[in-house]
Amino acid sequence: ENNGKELLSDFKLRNKTCYWNPGLIESIASLEYLGFVKPSTLLVVGKNLENIRSAWGSRVLNAPDGFAIVRIGDVNGIEMQVVPQTKSVPLMDALCHIIMELNNHRIVATLDTIREKLQCAYQDIQLPTDKQLFDTLGNLIRDRKVFHTGSGYFVVTPETF
Repeated sequence: ENNGKELLSDFKLRNKTCYWNPGLIESIASLEYLGFVKPSTLLVVGKNLENIRSAWGSRVLNAPDGFAIVRIGDVNGIEMQVVPQTKSVPLMDALCHIIMELNNHRIVATLDTIREKLQCAYQDIQLPTDKQLFDTLGNLIRDRKVFHTGSGYFVVTPETF
């Protein structure tokens, strides 16, 4: 499978011999790889991209081997909206993450090991009282998110039952 950098390299190789158009040669040589969006979009930057637009319009660009250039377009900036995060993690989510981590590391998830992990992993949240911890674990069990056996707490997974 070709990756984006290889595609750009092959494109540049196949179009660097337009000696009659030194501006196009310079523009093609200046192309820099920014990324690849599957299935078929290369993201590039370069100098004097108008030369490449013009060559595309005149049908003089050669595609990389085994590919066809279907479209060339400009992206005038990409807007990104930053998604804010709260300063704390909901206790139910924190407990599920901790129990899953303990289970994955084959550490018995008891009230003590859960509390210990909670102190280490979520130092920025106020630790729940024993009653809050026990009640929240009870709610998770009732909601079938967690179950308890003589071996400790476990997160319910699709394979659980």
